[in-house]
Amino acid sequence: FPSHDKGNKDKVESECASDSIIEDSQAPIVEVQTQPARQTNESMSIVTFIAKDALSLIKEVECLSSQNSSFTSCIQSFSQMNISEGTQSLQIRAKDIMNNISDPVSVTWIFDKTPPVIQFTQTPALLSGNPVAMFRFTGSDKFTPSAELTFSCSVDGGVAEKCSDSFSKNVGAGSHKFTLIGKDIAGNESHIVTGKQIGRAH
Repeated sequence: FPSHDKGNKDKVESECASDSIIEDSQAPIVEVQTQPARQTNESMSIVTFIAKDALSLIKEVECLSSQNSSFTSCIQSFSQMNISEGTQSLQIRAKDIMNNISDPVSVTWIFDKTPPVIQFTQTPALLSGNPVAMFRFTGSDKFTPSAELTFSCSVDGGVAEKCSDSFSKNVGAGSHKFTLIGKDIAGNESHIVTGKQIGRAH
């Protein structure tokens, strides 16, 4: 009988041991927490993220930026100096202790430090008897579509008003200053100031 009891004990221990084994073929998940704006003029860009695994511990997290040629170790954040204008990218992947590797998660943004180009297409005559000053203008940008540029207009240093492709203002006789500001998505601004003399028609 003792030998029979020992056999049962070994069997139970064997079953317990087998029950404690976890098969893990599931890759970790990487979630991006914060990232640069779609277009930015900030020279430093920071991406923060978290890696999760339902069954195992995270072994390592790696990042590959468009400025590097291979993945390097990163923990919960990645920062880089935006050296050249244009599209920047970052890939993030995680590996658990079972060596399951996640698909890379990609983050992209545009580094833009160039202001838009704005120009007048119509201005009042240098000396005009019309009290309504009419201005028309256009803008273009290296990265921002023209339709997404924003403009503000003001006369004689007054409060700037939102304007699109034209602006008119009723002004009195005398010299007047018109200011046009164009801004792209990244926040770069261009300023144009022009002076006009509004006189009385004779």
